[in-house]
Amino acid sequence: MRWESQCYVGPLTLRAIKSVNANIAFITITGLSITKGLTTRDMDIAEIKRAMMGAAEKVVLVMDSTKMHKYTLTTMASLKDIDALVTDSALSPEDRKRIEAEGVQVIVADE
Repeated sequence: MRWESQCYVGPLTLRAIKSVNANIAFITITGLSITKGLTTRDMDIAEIKRAMMGAAEKVVLVMDSTKMHKYTLTTMASLKDIDALVTDSALSPEDRKRIEAEGVQVIVADE
């Protein structure tokens, strides 16, 4: 258990996720780059998020627009690996078009 992030990591967690059949996985990240993809600071957490994404029928990224054009230590997925992005209205129209061009539905929470 990682107390600072309140999440489980490691082999037992990965084994447990393999037995899960999820309808939707809601994922958060620390940065999104069109070229580098969805990134996070922690490789162990990235591994857990990848596993959960693989166990879900649909993957929804929840991210505020300040994380756009940023990237951190490790790439955990590409835009093509998610189905929808929930974000705020500060996402630029250009970024929205680029994300939608990757086949991702963009949902603006404050519209």
